[in-house]
Amino acid sequence: MLSSNSTAPEARFLVPGTVPAPADQQESARVYLIANPLIRESPAWPGILADLTKRIKGATFATYADLFTSNADYRARWAGVTGQFAGAVVIPRPTGPRLMLGLAAVREATDISAAGKPVLIHSRKGLFRWAQADIKIHGKSAGRFRAELVITGDAR
Repeated sequence: MLSSNSTAPEARFLVPGTVPAPADQQESARVYLIANPLIRESPAWPGILADLTKRIKGATFATYADLFTSNADYRARWAGVTGQFAGAVVIPRPTGPRLMLGLAAVREATDISAAGKPVLIHSRKGLFRWAQADIKIHGKSAGRFRAELVITGDAR
């Protein structure tokens, strides 16, 4: 268990293709899942969690809903909680062939990546590194700007 004064454990196993230490020799890493509430509330969510649990061995997952009670709570505490995570996984909303995110999700992924933590993108084709994504900002849709992820390279 991490104390409040410790940093998140190294997330070597967040890098696809690496083998984690045996379960009795590793500290569970906390991974932040960046996902739209519509995805978290969809019938697909249990399958996404099962896939991530299989792909990222030994991780425990946390979402916005697990950490924050309101948007005001999020705004007040977001900067302070980013250091608690070993890394993050972005779960974009597929819209046809596109992978879409809200700008808050882009900010969360960027903040965690800027802290030197690995950020992966989960898609039907596998896991990709955040650095493999080009971000295209689209105009307002339903009053909000949206970001499209265009992923280059192969899944890990």
